[in-house]
Amino acid sequence: MLDSNEYILGIPANNANCAQLIDQLGDLKVYVPSIVVKEVRSNFQRHYGLGKEFFRLISKKENITVLWSEPPEELILKYINLGFAEEDAAIAACVEWVGAEYLISENRHFLSRSEQVAFEIVDAKTALSLLQV
Repeated sequence: MLDSNEYILGIPANNANCAQLIDQLGDLKVYVPSIVVKEVRSNFQRHYGLGKEFFRLISKKENITVLWSEPPEELILKYINLGFAEEDAAIAACVEWVGAEYLISENRHFLSRSEQVAFEIVDAKTALSLLQV
């Protein structure tokens, strides 16, 4: 699962690692929580006028699944109780809910909490190195 910042930094190529990861989305099974859809669309429209570009990207690939349903409330509360911010808790809950192995994020708050979760949290650079293996 990719956090919203991977799309926000990668689609307009503001971060080379994120952009390269976006280019390789066809090689991954990707889940996109509805909260990420909202964050990306809002940021793209506000900063770049590209609100529709994200939807084009995620609708073209069969390996990308948008999670329009919210994860179970108890999973969100689990991550809130671990000290995650509410939006981050919702994303972490989605990762656990779908059984994803990785959350890819540039968010330092996520990256600092990797020992508290049942999945790996890595940045785009690390994810790209894992894809090379």
